[in-house]
Amino acid sequence: MANPKPYIWLIDGTSDSAVIAHQLSEQALPYIVTVTTQNARKLFPDKARVQGGHLSPSTIEELVQRWQVICILDASHPFACRISQQAISYSQQKDIAYLRYERADVEANDTPDIDQATHAQE
Repeated sequence: MANPKPYIWLIDGTSDSAVIAHQLSEQALPYIVTVTTQNARKLFPDKARVQGGHLSPSTIEELVQRWQVICILDASHPFACRISQQAISYSQQKDIAYLRYERADVEANDTPDIDQATHAQE
């Protein structure tokens, strides 16, 4: 049975996905989050729709149809290449928006200089 309104599919894989889920909830945007472990379920708001287990092309098809997914928001771990590749491929085949969430890199210039901090305290 399909849902009456379209959903965002949030792919879990980092702690950032829980933050994203909370923000989606605050904005009252409907979403379904997929996780691979039972422990990951605990990170999401109580009202979040969470589906567990590993995904295959056929289960992705079922998920997208059931939840009328209009956007894939991939917050999976950077090394979780398989799910990202499957999601990208599916989004291209079905013309669904695909967004990849990535943390900003911390550059060496952004880190505090320990030597300067030590001298400033003297």
